[in-house]
Amino acid sequence: MKNSILIVDGNVSSLQELKKIVEGAAFQCWCTHDAEEARLILEESRPSLILLDWNSTSVSGLEFLSYIRKRVALLAIPIIMLSDRENEQEKIIALEAGADDFLDKPFSPGELLARIQALLRRVDSRLQGDVLEVAGLRLELHNKVVYVGPAFTPLKIGRMAFQLLAFLVAHTERVFSRGELLEHVWGESRGVNERTVDVHVRHLRRDLSASGHDKYLQTVRGCGYRFSLRCGGPSS
Repeated sequence: MKNSILIVDGNVSSLQELKKIVEGAAFQCWCTHDAEEARLILEESRPSLILLDWNSTSVSGLEFLSYIRKRVALLAIPIIMLSDRENEQEKIIALEAGADDFLDKPFSPGELLARIQALLRRVDSRLQGDVLEVAGLRLELHNKVVYVGPAFTPLKIGRMAFQLLAFLVAHTERVFSRGELLEHVWGESRGVNERTVDVHVRHLRRDLSASGHDKYLQTVRGCGYRFSLRCGGPSS
């Protein structure tokens, strides 16, 4: 299947130039200068990669990046941030917020395409499409269903527990603080605090215990939680 790219750039001439480069390399392409329109595109389609300019209309590129990284169903999509301001601090902020790469304008078509191809090669096969698979678990992101084992036995867990599990599985081995999990999984929900994370982790461990997968959901004391395939780590 042909790889596809969503381009979001508030500068119309830059948008057209990016479209020309991408289509010239035989990628399917969606183009918009508006982040709100990009959200609508993502509701209907799953591009292989997103080119996101720091400047877009309706909301900033950084705000849109944050929106994408808080949606479990969109975690698989690599993002290259673009900017014409050559601001080193912006680059750091974007990478820390979840961008996979950052490219200063102007750049050559060859460099852009090389960055795109490198990212597409690096994308973890577990995160392709709408499915996460690891350690005998299969998470269908669109349906929010977890299956266990070779028989694909469905596992009953709550909606937020699913979001939490999917986020941790998508970032296997990485430790997240309770505050980071609140930001990425619960977003701007009211009435939640760090205790909310502990409660959901406890319930999630209970649900995973029947299949033995609770051992992968580990507590890193003084830091937070992780989903780790290195069993025997601390958990409580």
